[in-house]
Amino acid sequence: MCFIKRAQSLGFTLDEVKRILSLRGEGKTTCRCVLAIAEATLSETAQKLRELQEFHDRLKHALTAWKKSAARRRSSRAEFCDLIEGLPEALIPQKKKVKKALDPLVR
Repeated sequence: MCFIKRAQSLGFTLDEVKRILSLRGEGKTTCRCVLAIAEATLSETAQKLRELQEFHDRLKHALTAWKKSAARRRSSRAEFCDLIEGLPEALIPQKKKVKKALDPLVR
C-alpha cells in the first residue's frame, strides 16, 4: 500500500501503478517501465504548464481590455454582461488533447 501511495504522490495513475506492479520482480524491465511512464508524465506536465501560462496571459489581456471598456460603458440592471461574448477569437483557447507517448513495455 505504501508503494501505491508513493507512486501516486509522484503523479502515477492507478492504472500505471498496476502495470508497474505486474512487472514486479523483472528487474530492469520494471525500471524501464517506470522511466517510460515518468518521462511521459513529465512531458505531459510540461505541456499542461505551457497551456496554463497561455491561459494566464490571455486572461490577463482580457481583464485589461475589459476594465478599459467597462469604464466607458453605461449599464442598466437588466443589461446582459457582454464581456465574454465580445471577447476576440484570438483570446479564446482551443481545446487540445494530450496523449502520453509511452514505451511499448508500458502498454
